Amino acid sequence: MRWSWVFLSIFLFLVGTEAASNYREFTGANGKKLHAKLLSYNAKTKKVSIKCKGRDSKTVPISLFSKEDQDYILDWVTENDFLKRGILKTDFQKKEEKDKELSVDNGFDETIYRHHWFDVTFENRSSKDFKGVEIEYVLFYSQEDLGSERTSKIEKEGVYYGKTQIDLPKKSATILHTDRLFLFDYSNINNGWEFPDMKGHLNGIILKIHTTLSSGKRITRTVSYPKKMKREWTTEEKDVQRHL
Repeated sequence: MRWSWVFLSIFLFLVGTEAASNYREFTGANGKKLHAKLLSYNAKTKKVSIKCKGRDSKTVPISLFSKEDQDYILDWVTENDFLKRGILKTDFQKKEEKDKELSVDNGFDETIYRHHWFDVTFENRSSKDFKGVEIEYVLFYSQEDLGSERTSKIEKEGVYYGKTQIDLPKKSATILHTDRLFLFDYSNINNGWEFPDMKGHLNGIILKIHTTLSSGKRITRTVSYPKKMKREWTTEEKDVQRHL
């Protein structure tokens, strides 16, 4: 072990005191210092790939580092995995369910009340469990309704803010069901009826996904659906009566 660390120190030593922005000072289990940057970590072999400026990379056991730096390396892995879309993947499905008790068809017109929500699938492809992940989300919706003259319609837009906490186990998928919004569709079956057709829509969602590293650092990832949705994040609650 001693000679392994001596070899690593010599191999990765960086002349000068100024390190590049993604380089930092590491401390070995024996107290020796070196400036280097992390390249990767293999959780199965418990080995770290590390590199100093102007030197080739080297793969060594994580046990060669101080306890503080071992924690830093594991946090670095967690942060990278959490922020990479290819490792922590998200998929969205827009869902709706008809409320049969409240929906009415009297032969002249039809009003269908529906519950609208998103199922968000998180696929954690990393080798780490993400526990106690805080999820904030905003649902964007619109509801067509009668205008002041009752023969025309207006579109009301609204947002709904929700918050929850989930665990995302490694190598598995977890589904989050957002809160439901209660919207309606109105159809004029008899063409002579004066009221126009009206619809309710669930338009999109923005998610803020938070986790806290062992160091206390809080990291956040933002995801939206659809991706090109021209909406901004807000935690303001509007028209919350539409939420059941």
